[in-house]
Amino acid sequence: MAGPQVRPAGFSRPARVRPHWTGEYLLGRGPALGVLWATAAACLGVAGLAAATGGWVLGVGPAGPPARVLAGAGGLLLLYLHPVTIAAGVVLLLATVGTTLAVQRRQS
Repeated sequence: MAGPQVRPAGFSRPARVRPHWTGEYLLGRGPALGVLWATAAACLGVAGLAAATGGWVLGVGPAGPPARVLAGAGGLLLLYLHPVTIAAGVVLLLATVGTTLAVQRRQS
């Protein structure tokens, strides 16, 4: 009697991975409007993460710790590419800009 057949990891069959429809849009597959909104949301997400890590809001100026936390959370939400998380991410990025502007006005 032979036992269960065990295959080494290098010889296992590859699993077929199919991206979600929003991932298809990021790859440029799908309707033009879908590709555009997914690309815009991903770009905003990357900008939010850049503001969080770099401490600078593009076009506004230096961001303090509260604004950086808002930007990081907004950037992560925007990268999920679901309509609800995109809306929440945009709101957080707008709050980042508002917080940064308020701190700058208070300091000057």
